[in-house]
Amino acid sequence: MANPTNFPDLQVPGGRMHDDQELCEHLLRSLDRPALLEILPSKIDLGGTGLFAKEDCQRKAWRKYHKLECPVLGQHPHASAEARALYRLIAMVKQDSLSEQEWRALAYLKAHEEQWSGHLEDLMYYQPQVDNPHRSTPLAFAVAARSAVRGAETLMQPGIDNLQLYGLYFRILTNDMDVAGPLHPNIGRTVDLVGSLMNHSCDPNTFAFFEGRQLRVRSLKPIQAGEEITVSYVDAREGFMMRHDVLWFKYFIDCKCNRCEEEELRISTLMSQESSSFEDFYQAEKELIDIRNEVSRDYKAFRSEDGINQVKTAISTVVSQIFRTQPWPDTLLPMCHMKQILAELSFKLNTNPNQIAIYTLQSCFGITQRSGPHWVYALHSLATHLTPMTAALNRLKNTPPLLLLLALIMRLLAPPAPPATPPDCPATPRQFWDFYNGLLYELVLQSRKTYGTDSACAVALVEKYARARARSSWLGPEERPLPGERGFAERFGEAQVAMLGWAGVDGGRGLEMS
Repeated sequence: MANPTNFPDLQVPGGRMHDDQELCEHLLRSLDRPALLEILPSKIDLGGTGLFAKEDCQRKAWRKYHKLECPVLGQHPHASAEARALYRLIAMVKQDSLSEQEWRALAYLKAHEEQWSGHLEDLMYYQPQVDNPHRSTPLAFAVAARSAVRGAETLMQPGIDNLQLYGLYFRILTNDMDVAGPLHPNIGRTVDLVGSLMNHSCDPNTFAFFEGRQLRVRSLKPIQAGEEITVSYVDAREGFMMRHDVLWFKYFIDCKCNRCEEEELRISTLMSQESSSFEDFYQAEKELIDIRNEVSRDYKAFRSEDGINQVKTAISTVVSQIFRTQPWPDTLLPMCHMKQILAELSFKLNTNPNQIAIYTLQSCFGITQRSGPHWVYALHSLATHLTPMTAALNRLKNTPPLLLLLALIMRLLAPPAPPATPPDCPATPRQFWDFYNGLLYELVLQSRKTYGTDSACAVALVEKYARARARSSWLGPEERPLPGERGFAERFGEAQVAMLGWAGVDGGRGLEMS
C-alpha cells in the first residue's frame, strides 16, 4: 500500500487561484506552444477563475503526462473516462510524477462536493431503482462515482481515505472536457489543468480536438485581448433543454449565454402559439432523443423500408403532440438531427438517391450554428449523402443514346409514381455539379479554418475535392468561373435555389460561399 503521506492535503487553499501568482506563472510556463494567455478572475463564473487571451504574453502548451496508462486498466477495461483519469492521477502520485504545483492547482479546482454528497446519499436510498440509470441524471453520475472509487480502492490501494478519493473523482468529473476529432464530434474526454480554467458557454469562442496525439485548442470566432476564453462542456449540437439538463446535473451550471436565452425565448413563443408548455416541449425533446439513440444503437434493425417508416411514424407521433398547427421547424433542435437519422438510414439502404438527398439537405440546412467542428461534420455528411446522386449522373455518361431514349419512353408510359416517392431533382446535371463542387469547396475552406491547414482532415478533403472535380469532367470543359473565382458564387446560388426548393428548404437558409 502506498504511503498516505504521498498525497498532500486536498484542502482548498485560501483565496482564489488567480490570486496565487506563483502558481499561475508555473502553470503558464508549462505550455510548450506559443499562446497568448493569462489567468484572471472569471467574468462568467462569479468568484471563480478563468483563462483569458492576453495581448503581450506568450507561453507554452501543457506538457503531456509522463505515463498515460497503468496496469490496472487491464483489470478494468471498460472503466469510464473519469474513472481512468482517477486511476492515472493516483498512479502519478504514487510514482512521484505529479509536482507540488500541479497538486496545488488540482486543489483549487471546483469539486461541488457538497452537492455530490447529497446525490450519494440519495443513491443509498434509491439503490434498487438505479441499476441502469439514464446517463444525464444525478443518480447516474452518483452510480458512476461510486463504481470508480470502489475500483480505485480495490485495484490501486491508494492509501487515502474514501472521502479524499471522492474529492479527487469529483474534481475530475467537474473539470474534464469533451475532445473531438475531425469529423468525429466526440471521441473522448480529457483533464488538463490549464484547459480546466476555460469556463463554459453554449456559444463558446474555442473548441478542443485531437490531431494525432496532440491536443489542440482553436478559436471559433475572433478573440480580443481581455476576452475570456470559453468552451462548451456539453455537446453543442444538442437542444436547449438537453444541454441544460447535463449542465445542471453534472456541473451545477445554469447557462445564460445569448444562445441559450434566444433558444429559450423561441421555444416559449412557439409553445404559446401551440397552447403547449415548456414541460410539454421538454418531454417531446426527450422522446425524440430516445428515438435517435435507439436507432443509433442498432442501425441494422431499422435498415429497411419498414424500419424507416417506423422511425418516421415515431417522429410524427411525437411532433403532433405539441405542434398542432405547424410542423416542428427544421431549425429547432433536435429536428435537424432526426432528419440526419433518416438520411443515414436511407443512405445505408441505398435504394432512393432522391430521398437520401432531400433528408440530408433538410438536415444540413436546418443547422443555425454554422461554424466549428459540428458545421464541418454537417457539410461532410451532406457531401457524403449526395454521392448516390453523383453516381447516378456518372452512369449516364456510359449509357448509349438509344437506351436513354427507351428509358424516357418507358417513364412516360409508366403509371404515376406513388405520392410518397419524391420527384426527380429539377436541377440540370451542370447545376447539380455546380452545387456539389461548391459544397465541397466550402467544406475544404471550413475544415482548414476550423482544424488548421496542416490537419489530416483538411488535407484529405482537398484530395476528395480534386477527385470530385475529376468526376464531373465528362460534362465537358469546365466553365469559368470555377469555385473560389469571382462570379462562381452567382452560379452556385442559382444551382442552390433549385436544390433547396426541390427539398422543401427555405431559400433564405442557403449557404453563402466564403
